[in-house]
Amino acid sequence: MKSLFIGIDPGKRGGISWIHYDTEEKTEELFAHKCPGTYEEMWDTLNIATGAYLDDIKDIHCTIEHVWAMPWDTPKTAFTFGTNFGAWLTCIEIMGLEYDYVSPKKWQTYFSTPKLDKKERKRWLKEMASSHIPPENQQQKVTFNTADAILIAIYGKEFINGVGLQASNETKTRVNETK
Repeated sequence: MKSLFIGIDPGKRGGISWIHYDTEEKTEELFAHKCPGTYEEMWDTLNIATGAYLDDIKDIHCTIEHVWAMPWDTPKTAFTFGTNFGAWLTCIEIMGLEYDYVSPKKWQTYFSTPKLDKKERKRWLKEMASSHIPPENQQQKVTFNTADAILIAIYGKEFINGVGLQASNETKTRVNETK
């Protein structure tokens, strides 16, 4: 069975990552890109991620970080953040993809992220993401923009495959209907 797992860090300096996973051959390919600059580019990137494998995959699942503005954020920052999150959700919904929300605390706890200041934590997460790049994908560069998305995609893959996690009641299942 071949599956596609997509992880999205919806922040303006976030990213998108996808894992093409083959359970029979026990191989996976991982790709990551920083968050596109426009809504059209978001759509195109998600289209590339899903369209490249449509002929040979059985399941496509997306995990998006469920985030919110903080009280100390400026109104502009909060609005930009919410707009980006909403744009990703709109693309996912229009494509009819199954998806889950995951809080930063939940996926970071899954990877045993230590309590560090933000800069040190981001560095640690980048190193963690780099350590999970499959041998077939050593050319994939991990950046501060893509590290969280890579780990969210890995979390989603392991969550869906039942590796140490319980089924979620937050799963959004979408069915594509044909006429």
